[in-house]
Amino acid sequence: MPQIVFVHIGPALPVYLKIALAQARRFNDGDIWLVASAQALKGAALGPDAGLRAVSCEALGLSDVHRQFHRVATLDRDFRDGFWLHTTERFFYLETLMARAGLNHVFHLENDVMLYADLQDLLPVFERYYPAMAATFDAPGRCVPGFVYARNRDALARLTRFIVAVFDATDRTPNDMALLAGFRSTSGNGALDTLPIVPAGCSHLVTERLGPDPGRASAFWNRFEQFGSIFDAAAMGQYLGGVDPRNTGGANTVGFVNETCVFDPSGYQYQWRMDDRGRRVPFAVDNGGAYRVNNLHIHSKGLERFAS
Repeated sequence: MPQIVFVHIGPALPVYLKIALAQARRFNDGDIWLVASAQALKGAALGPDAGLRAVSCEALGLSDVHRQFHRVATLDRDFRDGFWLHTTERFFYLETLMARAGLNHVFHLENDVMLYADLQDLLPVFERYYPAMAATFDAPGRCVPGFVYARNRDALARLTRFIVAVFDATDRTPNDMALLAGFRSTSGNGALDTLPIVPAGCSHLVTERLGPDPGRASAFWNRFEQFGSIFDAAAMGQYLGGVDPRNTGGANTVGFVNETCVFDPSGYQYQWRMDDRGRRVPFAVDNGGAYRVNNLHIHSKGLERFAS
């Protein structure tokens, strides 16, 4: 049974998280976990009808490798109350939760990600083709970990130990996106593989960003045939909803094209279609067909517009 886990480190839950939680529940009947500080959980007043398994960071405590991370991490601890520190630290809490609760087949979603799939339906593909971890990459050197799969605790432990080793060996301050990309490049695809963000052979791939090696391009439609659908590594969500207004002084950025992503999301039209249970699901449409989108990463935090 797939397990969905959200993690928030900080004194208060973001208001939009409730929308992401409700959206995940709308498509999934299994366990949905929320890891957050005791203060944040108390202040949120989620109530028994939220259908969550809430666990405080304090109850999980710090593992030995988590303590090592605190000692060696050089990430910014001041920007937005430690945003860059916490985006990496979440993986240590996630590993501890998996170890304590004996969880396998964990799907970790960031708090601004809207889910449009029953993960039980997708699980056979993950079980067959992803022996350890999978995530959404938008470029060869960048993972946007809004949607992350971990088969078991051991798979995630390889990542957390890699993170500690990186900080222990250098004074650089790589963020979570660079760390996961580095983990894949040094540990191999078996440790962390890509999810399809475009259909197979997508003509919208910006090949000049990838170079002449077609193998690099195919990573971005990896296992598309098996899933029959695609995942969003933030580019579609940014195009449809704009970027976080805190980054732009409040300007309207709907239609934003992420310059880092390997494809241009404006090359698609986007439609909402009803599934067999009357739930709205996004599709990316071009001359080649219509492709179901399993998640949207709503960077603008305006999640209510994208509810099913």
